[in-house]
Amino acid sequence: MHTRVDGRPFRWPERYVQTMTTMITGLLLALCMFFTAVGSASAAPAFSDIHGHWAEPQITSWMEQGLIKGYGDGSFRPNHTITRAEFVALVNRSFGLRQAGDVPFHDINETHWAYSDVAIAVQSGYISGYQDGTFGAERKISRQEVAVIAAKLLGAASDGSEEADFSDRGEIAEWAKAAVNLVAARGILTGYPEDRTFRPKQPITRAEAVVVLDRVLKARTAVYDTAGTYGPESGTEHVHRDVVIKAAGVTLRNMVIHGNLTFAEEIGEGDAFLNNVTVKGETFVYGGGENSIHVTDSILASITVDKKTGGIRIVVEGATTITEVLVHTPVSLDAGEALAAIGSVKLSEHLPQGATVTLIGTFENVEVEGSEIRIEIPAGSVENFVASEVSTGMDIYLGENAKVVSMILDAVAKVTGEGTIAKVTISEKVKEEIIIETEVEEIVYPEEESPAPPAPVPIIPSPGGPTPIQLQNVSVSGQYVVGETLTATPAPSGATVSYQWQQSDEENGTYTNIAGAQTNSYLIKEADVGKWIRVQVVGTGNYTGTLTSAAQQVKAKTIKVSAVDVTPKTLVLTVGETKQITASVEPSNATNKKVVWTSSDEKVAVVDDHGAVTAIAAGTARITAASDEDRTITASADIRVISAGADVAAQDFGVFIGSGVTGYSVGFQLVEAKAADVEQVVVKLYKGTTELASATSGKVLTNYPDNVNLSAPFDVFGTFDYANDEGGNWGYSGWKGFTTDIPDKAEITVTFKNGVTKTAVNGNLTGDTAYFSNAGAITKTAYWGNPYDVFYYFDLTFGHELTVGDLTSLEAKACAGETLLSTISLKADKFAEYAGNTKLGGSFRSNPGDSSSDPWNLQAFDGTMPTVIVIEYATKDGKSYRIGVRNVNWLDEGYTPILLRSGSITYYYKSIQQAIDAATIGDNIIEVHPGNHGTNPIAIVQKAGVNITLKAVGNVVLKNPIKIDGDGRSNGDESLTIKGFTFDFSESGTADIISAVKGELGSTKNNYAHNITIEDVKFIGNPNAGIVAVRTMTGATFGLTIRNCEGTQLHSLGQIHVARGLIVENCQVTGAEGGINYYGDGEAVISHFKVQAADYGVRAGQSSGTVNQNAVLKISSSQFTATYPLWLRANAPHEVHLANNEFTALEGGEEIRNDAGDGVTINM
Repeated sequence: MHTRVDGRPFRWPERYVQTMTTMITGLLLALCMFFTAVGSASAAPAFSDIHGHWAEPQITSWMEQGLIKGYGDGSFRPNHTITRAEFVALVNRSFGLRQAGDVPFHDINETHWAYSDVAIAVQSGYISGYQDGTFGAERKISRQEVAVIAAKLLGAASDGSEEADFSDRGEIAEWAKAAVNLVAARGILTGYPEDRTFRPKQPITRAEAVVVLDRVLKARTAVYDTAGTYGPESGTEHVHRDVVIKAAGVTLRNMVIHGNLTFAEEIGEGDAFLNNVTVKGETFVYGGGENSIHVTDSILASITVDKKTGGIRIVVEGATTITEVLVHTPVSLDAGEALAAIGSVKLSEHLPQGATVTLIGTFENVEVEGSEIRIEIPAGSVENFVASEVSTGMDIYLGENAKVVSMILDAVAKVTGEGTIAKVTISEKVKEEIIIETEVEEIVYPEEESPAPPAPVPIIPSPGGPTPIQLQNVSVSGQYVVGETLTATPAPSGATVSYQWQQSDEENGTYTNIAGAQTNSYLIKEADVGKWIRVQVVGTGNYTGTLTSAAQQVKAKTIKVSAVDVTPKTLVLTVGETKQITASVEPSNATNKKVVWTSSDEKVAVVDDHGAVTAIAAGTARITAASDEDRTITASADIRVISAGADVAAQDFGVFIGSGVTGYSVGFQLVEAKAADVEQVVVKLYKGTTELASATSGKVLTNYPDNVNLSAPFDVFGTFDYANDEGGNWGYSGWKGFTTDIPDKAEITVTFKNGVTKTAVNGNLTGDTAYFSNAGAITKTAYWGNPYDVFYYFDLTFGHELTVGDLTSLEAKACAGETLLSTISLKADKFAEYAGNTKLGGSFRSNPGDSSSDPWNLQAFDGTMPTVIVIEYATKDGKSYRIGVRNVNWLDEGYTPILLRSGSITYYYKSIQQAIDAATIGDNIIEVHPGNHGTNPIAIVQKAGVNITLKAVGNVVLKNPIKIDGDGRSNGDESLTIKGFTFDFSESGTADIISAVKGELGSTKNNYAHNITIEDVKFIGNPNAGIVAVRTMTGATFGLTIRNCEGTQLHSLGQIHVARGLIVENCQVTGAEGGINYYGDGEAVISHFKVQAADYGVRAGQSSGTVNQNAVLKISSSQFTATYPLWLRANAPHEVHLANNEFTALEGGEEIRNDAGDGVTINM
């Protein structure tokens, strides 16, 4: 015995479990947002994050069918994983599986939301647990586990498919290999093409789950969801799949269906037709109306009728053959025009009380197990009509043209009408309660059958003794419940007998004697639960005969419910949404665990028999679960329903001075909602993209729960006591901007209690802002210095007629973006000394030294040029001012801070050249900040032991060419690094940007530049000037690295001549004549180099001479598009190694041009 999803007991034929008839239903598990659908499918909005996703078509289709739903923010999150419990819930509902079995797993019980789905999955046989006896409901389901389930749903664990060619097939578990091969071969669940992996242990995603099940459904189900006629006009079509009719007006003809046939709920109250159709499997009727399902000249093995709501009529005509019909819900079965009799009709014990079943036509057998139902037979005949013992309270009507050949009544019934019954057999137990008001030819009352009594011991009366008295009856008093005592009483009164209590596993089974139970009473024990108990008495003395009492089944002792609990205690829903509340009872072993659900306001929310709550309209309601055995034992959950149209609209945004606030007020209105519906409000003020302040709702939502209009105050000067404003209506970030900043936008973000977030923006500030804009100003910023100290000076003017004497503190901060460089503060004695001043000046110094005479407490820093100046001061009346300048425009009054960090000392120079010339032995880092650095060439002469790193800090654009002289030393250890600059020569006529050429700096020595690294540099050339980014020639270069560089509009990235050792990596050149032109000794290594050029990518060697036996060229992982991607000239390196490159020759060119011929060995 199992339970239907609508709460009524339900039982499916075994063949249904084996073949798992497929029917896509519109209800999925409400608890999990992935499997919930509310409202009509046509109203479902598109998910915001599936556009362009590979699974978009299937996800969209399932959404439109109402099979899936996304999250509150409108997303579906297709790449999120799902659990085993969520997956079986989706399978059950998408395949229409309903029959539940026993759950053998010890890690899941009836309180778990997915318990019933796991029971269905186990009964259906498509999933099993783990070896430790667990199911793992919350474990992420893996791809190989899904493969096994999909194979079982297809009806086979393997079809002999060849082993799938996955690169990781060795990782697939043995128990899953056959299934993986099958689903891969059928295209149900494939691998990842980029690396040919299956990834068996990887959790499956939400998108993959939908696509896999969609493919399985389509592979095993033919769905007719559009009205029309299907099947050939002549001949026969064989359908080797399950068939589902999902629309009214569908006609199937001339078919043999080798699977199951389902008339789905989607037919509604409409019609469907079968003409000359044979169904080899089961036929299930879930939809149709009062004149609906027409079966003509067809053969159906069995029909199961189970329409959830309303009645249904099945019309059988012509040469139709139906073997059996199982009826779970009201039906009119009209076979009056059929040529053959319907074999067997069974009226299930699960028919609801008060249901009516109408039978017209010829029926061989009608078996009734339903109770309190009405059976109407207006016309036709029934060969055998049997009403079992459980079918009490029947109302049977026989019409004038109806006849029953044999009727057996083992339960209370009333038979009326003008029809006839040839023979009725009435059980002895109910003969006094049977009412028959129709014509009956013969009535039979058979005696109760009982086991043959043991042979009696002959009683030979003594001469003249009394005559033996026959036992008449034996009755038993007491309840057949554990702990109760049964007492046997024989008749006639006073009879002497022997007693033997007996038990059996079945009512009509074999009874065995209970040891020691040989008195007139018997105490029922726990071990007797479920057993059938009776007593046998044998007359003794002057009494003769053997009698046996009626057997009854022992029930467990009733354990009453003491308390009910529900989870969760509060629930927030959006109109149309459904969520689950779970009830539990105490003690957990109570006999009757059923609860009755009610809603305090069904206009707001309704609840079904299983605790699923559906939101109807905005408002509040209380859902109560009451014990079925004692309705005074209850537990409740408070429900808040929020409108689907809940939103926020901007209202007033203006200057506000009053009620302790000096600043601004932002008002807003809640749309289709009120404050009690809101989880949090965050209001922010902006100037451009800079956030000035934020306010977060505190107790304002609970202090004013019914308000739809709210406002947030923003105090600029920090005088408003937010903490004590009605217990803290708002939490405040403090004014983070400058006092003089005037907000140009207010942003209100409301998060409702259902998780939905809405935002409104108000850009219309009203009111006079002069009070804030005139709060003070920095009127001058300038800098100057010397090699040991740099000064950044500012002038401050106080607003609001303030003087220094009105202040209690004054502090100034210098920042580079968000980084604090230096903080200075006015010395305590200076507040009195400068008391009348309305203006004040100060400076930030990198190396203040002895600053005792300075009015400010100074703090040394590294001299980095500040971009932000912040002045903060507090006044005696409790106000806090914050004045400042962003993107400071420093006036140059004598010094440009080029930083030279040499050892632990930092020096400051006005030009890059001065800093280079001042470099000393050891490591020297020269930091260049954005600014105008002129166009004069920068000369670098490499000196023994002097390592130089020329480094850009920020976006530094140089228009200066750099000239390098190695000073004739080919084996020097010192190095030169040029890093992070943008060289913009778009308006220059200079030929070279960085060059190391003999004689450029006047030296007559060979240049011999050495250990040079150029990295993270961008070169912008002039297409009309033939600019080369890096050039070396005439005097060899020893060790040159060009890394992470890019160039555009150049002649080439490099003209590297007479080089000994070259590395080019991760560089890119576009719009050039060529990439790298190289010749010299040693090894040249080029990797990850991308070139789009007119002439060549890499050109190696000179145009004359012989192959260079002292040179090797290696190119890997590079892409060259040019006339000659690789050009090997006459004295090219004797070895060339190529690996993983893409060479694309332009029209008229060739990928590798080899002028050196066979003298070059090319290894690819």
